[in-house]
Amino acid sequence: MGSISDDFARMGEAVAEVARVAGRLRAPGGCPWDREQTHASLRPFAIEEANEVAEAIDSGDAAKLREELGDLLFQVVIHAQLAREGGRFDLADVARGLAEKLVRRHPHVFDPAGPRGLTTEQVLAQWERVKDGETRGEGKP
Repeated sequence: MGSISDDFARMGEAVAEVARVAGRLRAPGGCPWDREQTHASLRPFAIEEANEVAEAIDSGDAAKLREELGDLLFQVVIHAQLAREGGRFDLADVARGLAEKLVRRHPHVFDPAGPRGLTTEQVLAQWERVKDGETRGEGKP
């Protein structure tokens, strides 16, 4: 492991490689099975992979957890690829939206004027307040 900056670059390159693989699988001349998939047809696999991540966590097997997290990540990537092909959004939009949501829901960490020294219970209550505000259309782009 190198510096944080090197680690982020390495992670970005690895995720980009998975996105390239997904794109190739869906492209003409790619995999017939992958090319036939839709969000709906992939739905059971997303659930299955999430369950397998839970099982790997329960097992305490780090190698199994790494493998299952990869399978779950592929579900995110392939769904983003399908959306990209439909002109709706892409993996960058998914990641950017997630980062924005995490920052928005953690003002105690990211907002210089945000509250400090919160307990876990206060953080959870704050999370729910921010989430409820998002549902009502407050503070969400």
